[in-house]
Amino acid sequence: KKNYNKGHDRSYDLSDGHNHHYLALMSEAIHGYDARVLARTDINQFIDKQYDVSTGIATPWVVGDGSAPRYDCLEAPMDIIMRAAEQYVEMMYSLKRDCGYDGVWMHMAYRHTFLARLLSPLTNKREDEFSGASMETRAKFPIMLAKLIKDRCGKEFIVEGSISGHDPLDEPGGNTLDDMVQFAHMAEGAFDILQIKGPQIDESHPIQFHSETPWLYMAEKIKASNPDVAIMTIGGNFNPNTCENILTAGKADLLGMARAFISNYEYGNIVREGRIDDLVPCLRCNKCHRSSMADPWVSVCSVNPVIGME
Repeated sequence: KKNYNKGHDRSYDLSDGHNHHYLALMSEAIHGYDARVLARTDINQFIDKQYDVSTGIATPWVVGDGSAPRYDCLEAPMDIIMRAAEQYVEMMYSLKRDCGYDGVWMHMAYRHTFLARLLSPLTNKREDEFSGASMETRAKFPIMLAKLIKDRCGKEFIVEGSISGHDPLDEPGGNTLDDMVQFAHMAEGAFDILQIKGPQIDESHPIQFHSETPWLYMAEKIKASNPDVAIMTIGGNFNPNTCENILTAGKADLLGMARAFISNYEYGNIVREGRIDDLVPCLRCNKCHRSSMADPWVSVCSVNPVIGME
């Protein structure tokens, strides 16, 4: 019922009970296929728009959504942050209790969400206990929040976090891949899954001019450090043989896929049945993000005409 993301006009408010009947129906249908349902929502919605992680830094924005960065936000006081944490945890509990959700996906990549901006020294200029001075202090709140969710919703409630494997290399002073290896070990006992994304939102979804799986090296290095957290790689996972090699070589525990199922909504069944030649190749055109800058924020697919016209 509420739209927190300008331009993302298909957004709805998970905390609003008016939406829960429909979410419960969706959850039940997904459970019918022995699959799991995780909520993707951010703590941002419980923090007033005048506040950000730090004062005077560029607020997050998405290219093409009609927004622009702001520089007039103030550093969120500790009481605001802690109250938002309580509200966020209670929302997760209500989704579990009322809608049958199995977990939460906490988006902490690209320095876009409040948690992501806490995690990066490029955007965290605080000087309190959540300061940007070290990974221990930058990671303190996201890890605390994950543990609070576990305490409220139960240990079986899945907590997944997406992180950038490192910050942009052309912006000195950001998180390195070694920093994120450290974070993965700090996340043990709080997060069940860490999804390793690229430094920026657009390049995390590789196009034809990238290599097949350009961000695999990030997940591979984090996985090689043997954290007690499942490591997921994303970006370009389409070819079943490539995907199988990633898993059998131990480069990652899980594969994140979206465009594979957009271009082939029976992708899983086709691969399971060994009908690899029946897969329609994803063109990696990214029109599933948006067909063009002039069009509404609706997914379409260059090879699957059903998408966006369900």
